[in-house]
Amino acid sequence: MGYGLSIVKPPVPLDSDAAWDVYDEILDEMDQLPGDPAEEFLSLINELTSHYPEQTKGRTETAERCPWVSLPIERYAGWDMLDLTISFAMASEVVPFVIKKANQQGLVVFDRLSEKVHHP
Repeated sequence: MGYGLSIVKPPVPLDSDAAWDVYDEILDEMDQLPGDPAEEFLSLINELTSHYPEQTKGRTETAERCPWVSLPIERYAGWDMLDLTISFAMASEVVPFVIKKANQQGLVVFDRLSEKVHHP
């Protein structure tokens, strides 16, 4: 278990309740048709993992700085959503970084723990 963020492509309403309704619709659709990862998510994953590398087998230097709980990250990317789970130990550092990078790429971040929506 870790700190959960979901990143989606716009459009997402600015109203919080309406935004979470869109989030729920995307989740329902993903259960039926997950699709291939969208290029936007692959680009974001590359940027995130260049700063915070994924842990690789036998490499202790990446294990200490790897905030990603669910690996490989790309496995959790679909056409409409990217789900990230971040270790609680690194959440205070990594969550703002993810939000900033996702918003810079025009993506919307749903913070499932705080129940906030972060628009670009």
